[in-house]
Amino acid sequence: MASLGRWHRDEWMWTIRNGVAVLAAVMLASVFSGAQVFREAALGSVGFTAAELVRLLGYGIALALIWISACQAAAQFRASDPVSRLLHEGLSPLATLLILPAVYGLVHPFLSNRAVPVISWLFVLLLLVTAVWLGLALYDNAEALIVGAAAIRRNLSEATEHRGDKCQKCGATNSMTNSMAAKFCASCGVSLAQPSGRDERVTAVSDKDDRSSTETTTRTVRPLGFLRHACQNHRATVMASSMGLSRALCPHHSLCESAEVVDVVSCRLDVEAAEILDLRRLLDPEELARADRFHTGRLRDTFLIAHGRLRQLLGLVLGCQPSAVHLVVQPGGKPRLRLPAGDRLRFNLAHSAGMMVCAFALDHDVGIDVEHVRNERGWEDIALRFFALPERHALSLLPPAARLSAFFAYWTCKEAVVKATGEGLARPLDSFVVSVTPDHPEILLCDESLGPPENWRLAVVPVAAGYHAALAVRGAAAGASIRFWSWEQLASVAE
Repeated sequence: MASLGRWHRDEWMWTIRNGVAVLAAVMLASVFSGAQVFREAALGSVGFTAAELVRLLGYGIALALIWISACQAAAQFRASDPVSRLLHEGLSPLATLLILPAVYGLVHPFLSNRAVPVISWLFVLLLLVTAVWLGLALYDNAEALIVGAAAIRRNLSEATEHRGDKCQKCGATNSMTNSMAAKFCASCGVSLAQPSGRDERVTAVSDKDDRSSTETTTRTVRPLGFLRHACQNHRATVMASSMGLSRALCPHHSLCESAEVVDVVSCRLDVEAAEILDLRRLLDPEELARADRFHTGRLRDTFLIAHGRLRQLLGLVLGCQPSAVHLVVQPGGKPRLRLPAGDRLRFNLAHSAGMMVCAFALDHDVGIDVEHVRNERGWEDIALRFFALPERHALSLLPPAARLSAFFAYWTCKEAVVKATGEGLARPLDSFVVSVTPDHPEILLCDESLGPPENWRLAVVPVAAGYHAALAVRGAAAGASIRFWSWEQLASVAE
């Protein structure tokens, strides 16, 4: 449905004009065919009246406009997700299947007895062909049917769970305006969706109490939904920290809690199709346009998942809905938060072959990169072309079996540095020299624009086997502590 939401004004006006034309054709055909003068005006010896001819023309024009509008609407649905692909491929055969019987009903009165069997069989064949067309569209997009059924089931389940409006623990009456979307009691914080025997609380702030006083306890959530349930659907305690960055403090954990801490989160990108649709709804129009430019569904889904997860993490840090996070792209292509939040919080994202890593810091530039280790031809040429001379020499001294892994270790460290600067690959990779000794990478030499090497800190990011990942931090935080989180660890902390 996102494609339909991006229709231009001309497309909407074209559809509205078609709708008005359909109504006008039906109304005029009905009025004229009911007039006595049209019923009595016979057309020669064929026995037809002007009323029947007007009905045929009016209803025929209406059916043609409906079919054209359906085909036009189908063309507007870009194949960017399972549901959109189903509408793109299935709307036209569905409209044809519904319109063909009406067309036969219109032409039947004008058929001779000898023509009826022939035309009837013709329409039967057309209906069968259209049914096969529609069946193939449904078969090719069965995933959309599964996603739709899962969404309906989830909505029904949530409606059943949240329909109660009276807290079973304290007896307080809650409404949609004072119960945190009818999920948690505003008085005691107990979940309204749980039976009375299960005490599940969240951070609750009473409208009558002072904003600085809160009641903080624990609760259990599903691992993949912890961000949404723990920090977004209830009014988290919003505090202005001494560092000047206004953010929500989740009672269970706080990312990016000070300028002396750098947080790194790793996450697998294999999620179900229904969750991809949920993550897609978090992105802004510019991000959706970038996603739609990918030519394959795998690359498009990877972009949607990675950027949706990034927004969930930024929403956790800032204490806001992920869809409310406003991002801008710097001239070098590096995204940042729109001011004033973007003046303090720095972050960076990288993903490769189903693995994503994010880095977060306050006041200090960070860059991160992850690469899937694969033995593709040409990596030696890349090293010769882009690496500095000391790096190429060190690589050549390694045993042949160790060079591929070392190449990706060098590459991730160097790309993390150029991403931290915001320049990306516009900065020559041979303008600085890194060392990738096990567990202790560092910058050995660099030009003046990067500052002194001791102002940088490089770190190996622990990720799954078969990947290399590296972090680069510039500024005073080069001596700060680095915390590594996985998506599952964050979920378990929120439980």
